[in-house]
Amino acid sequence: MRIILTNHARMRAQERWITIQEIFSIIESPDIIEEQSENIICFKKKWNKYLTLVYAKDSEWNWVIITVLKTSKIRKYI
Repeated sequence: MRIILTNHARMRAQERWITIQEIFSIIESPDIIEEQSENIICFKKKWNKYLTLVYAKDSEWNWVIITVLKTSKIRKYI
C-alpha cells in the first residue's frame, strides 16, 4: 500500500511542524481510527500533550492524505 500526500497536506504539515515520517508512523500504527464519511478515515495518535490527526482517503491500494492537524485540544477530538 502506498501513501500519497496531496499538495494541501504537504503545506499543512509544513505549517504545523509535522514531519512526513510522523504521518507514515500514524498511518502504520494509530491510537484511534475513525471513519468520517465514505472512504475518508481519520487516524489519530497522541504524542505527549498533542494529538496529531491524519485525514486520508482510501483508494484501492493507496492512502491519499488529504490534510493533517496537530492540536493540544485532545478532549475535543477523542
